[in-house]
Amino acid sequence: MHKSTTRSPITQVTRVLPEAEDSFRQMFKSSHDAMIVFIPPLWEFGDTNPAAAQLFGAASSADFATFKLADISPKCQPDGRSSAEKLQDIIKPCWRTASCFLSGNIGASTARPFPLMCC
Repeated sequence: MHKSTTRSPITQVTRVLPEAEDSFRQMFKSSHDAMIVFIPPLWEFGDTNPAAAQLFGAASSADFATFKLADISPKCQPDGRSSAEKLQDIIKPCWRTASCFLSGNIGASTARPFPLMCC
């Protein structure tokens, strides 16, 4: 009797997942675009790439992880609301939908605040 050598989908995913994770991590770390990973529900910084650390004046990604979102946001947003209030209102819906464009600004430590995109 011939034994089947076909692998189950779970076995196939388990085999390729570490390689995919490594590829994603390399793209994340080497990107020239600043990227920040938030951890809900407190919206702390989970990880950043070197471009984000450099943009905000942090010595490293580990140093950047000690910042809070309010530390790198202007006191007020363009609509006059406080950053703390506005950022909470615009980040929570992103978590529910997994992607959205935020119309708030971050970058108090940079020369010019800029829009934040959440994907």
